[in-house]
Amino acid sequence: MSWRCMLRLGLTALISVLCLGCGDDDLPDPGLDAGDRPEDAGSTEDDAGPRPPPFEGPTGLSTGCGSAATAGLEEESIEAGGMERTYLLAVPEGYDPEVGHALIFVFHGAGDSARNMSRLEFEAEAGGEAVVVYPQGGPVLAGSSGWLLDDGTVDTEFFDALLQSMEERFCIDRARVFASGFSYGGYFSNLLGCARGDVVRAVAPVAAAAPSAECRGQAAAWVAHGNADEVVPFAAGTTARRRWSSRNGCAAEVSPATPTFCSSHVGCDEGYPVHFCEHDGGHTWPTWARAAIWEFFSSLP
Repeated sequence: MSWRCMLRLGLTALISVLCLGCGDDDLPDPGLDAGDRPEDAGSTEDDAGPRPPPFEGPTGLSTGCGSAATAGLEEESIEAGGMERTYLLAVPEGYDPEVGHALIFVFHGAGDSARNMSRLEFEAEAGGEAVVVYPQGGPVLAGSSGWLLDDGTVDTEFFDALLQSMEERFCIDRARVFASGFSYGGYFSNLLGCARGDVVRAVAPVAAAAPSAECRGQAAAWVAHGNADEVVPFAAGTTARRRWSSRNGCAAEVSPATPTFCSSHVGCDEGYPVHFCEHDGGHTWPTWARAAIWEFFSSLP
């Protein structure tokens, strides 16, 4: 039986109790378990596949430069994969259509929602430097919201459509397209860093595991996992760390990073660092994670 079948069977009872019927007003905070238990998903192998050749990602500004936009957080929809998908779009105050902005995708966990994830307010942390998209997952996990963890699915098509739309509508620095996510959303951000490494500059999964898709391009990685996580085992986070460090040519040796309990691998390919933050929490989105992720994203050349 494939891990996808096992995953769906294991999730059915748990999500039906915790998640189905949840409205925006009673969803758990992003730092709480939203019925997200994909222990078997993703690779458990240390080998990240062949080392990529020297990679130069997209550069320059998108075609949307020069078009005015209204600041604020709004729900929108887009056609992707033969269906209408929804997302929340956060345009920063003081948006300047002549200046290249970072573009950040933030993915929620299983059974959660884009509305709930938007409460993290990444756009505020970025201080006006980023347009932020909070996509809404489809009913793929026991009828509850989540993400398909393979390339070539309706969810990667959703991402592709969103990326194209954002670049057409806004002034995006194509060298600063990022993906982050919590739990199952972290799995999906890891997938994008691998399957869309030719357009995604860096990923920041929280409480997730390594991607299993074939990789193309290359992405920097910031990984956080609680050593008391009883939903997605801590070992899954360390496997993700090894996968990214191998992919990016890093040495096993690490140096201190910020926050102080985080570390940075040394010797990584130039421009493709790998940070790992082990914390003493469980299956949570730590309060310090948003600032640390933006610091990592904004430090990349």
